[in-house]
Amino acid sequence: MAVPCFKVYKVISSDKEQLLLLLKQINFSSAPIIIQIQFVEENQLVVLDYIEEYLNSINKRMIPYDVYIITTVDNYTGPLSIFSEMNSLPHHYRRKNRPLNTKEANIMKKIVLKQTNIQNLNEKDYKETIQLYSQNQTELKQLSQYEHFLKQIKSKIGVELE
Repeated sequence: MAVPCFKVYKVISSDKEQLLLLLKQINFSSAPIIIQIQFVEENQLVVLDYIEEYLNSINKRMIPYDVYIITTVDNYTGPLSIFSEMNSLPHHYRRKNRPLNTKEANIMKKIVLKQTNIQNLNEKDYKETIQLYSQNQTELKQLSQYEHFLKQIKSKIGVELE
């Protein structure tokens, strides 16, 4: 599996049908997802509700990574991880995309071949491994949310961040 890095999707309309079409196209199990809704001029809270409703309707165990929302809304209290800017996102998924060298390209070919062969396996053969991986990613998500929470508190009381 390739090293996960953020995949960014922009929402420009608060129309529920267009948003659901976009969300259905997203492969939530491949990488951490950033959904930018700050470009929606009105009803960002409604868009957050639509996203939350959609994520609740799909199988959460098959989403190993977190979904991050970039928005200008300050008074949201739901379960989604919302941030005001890209620089506030967790640093452990940030990396620059660059062309693979020959050794990395050969390894990536093997990985892609193995990933396609996984589709031929029975679900019970790999479900436990995916759930374990998902648990680790969930723990990482919770720690990142806690770190973000502490940074917000520090900034509100005026303590300099390290």
